[in-house]
Amino acid sequence: PGQLINPGQVQQCVSDPYTLSLGDQAKGSADNLDAQAVAYPAGTVPDEANHQPYEVDSNYSSATVPMQAPTPAITVTKTPSQSTYIVGSPITYTFHVTNPGNVALSNVTVSDAFTVGGTGTVGEISCPSTTLAAATTQADGTVVPGAMDCTMTYTTNQADVDLSKVDNTVTVVGTPPQHVDPATGTVVDTAPVTATDDAEITSTSTVQMTLNKA
Repeated sequence: PGQLINPGQVQQCVSDPYTLSLGDQAKGSADNLDAQAVAYPAGTVPDEANHQPYEVDSNYSSATVPMQAPTPAITVTKTPSQSTYIVGSPITYTFHVTNPGNVALSNVTVSDAFTVGGTGTVGEISCPSTTLAAATTQADGTVVPGAMDCTMTYTTNQADVDLSKVDNTVTVVGTPPQHVDPATGTVVDTAPVTATDDAEITSTSTVQMTLNKA
């Protein structure tokens, strides 16, 4: 606004970002209001209230952007810091949590449960956030999911060695935003999305016995 446009020149303007609403989802599209450009001859003092002097009005232009259906999703990959252990081994598990869906996730929780072993010292799971951004599409078409890494440390004990392995499963849960039920047109909660991954580590400790006969 307020810029000089010479005869034959093209001026491109960019609007402020628009945040989609549940109302847009109910309609299935985002409709913007008609846009119009207004100009005055250079060197004049515009009187916009009275459209003087020599106001030049462009045609009206509008656009409708169809909305994608929400497709919430979540994944998790569990990676231990080592593949074997002895008594007192500190094993750090990294949980790589991603959101490949097209809506953000909130109340993201990460939990881990041992199915074999696990009577040693279990540390707390640490995550940088409880939300995951939706996946974005780059200029080259590459889809980059929202992602974060969480960690947990477990220290093995003799019982784990006696079992020869420890096995545990991580579970992640995320809550998508509300959506509009197309059948009723009402706003409803969206079911949480969940994913799991498992990791098994074996013991390398051996028991040796020596018998000396006198």
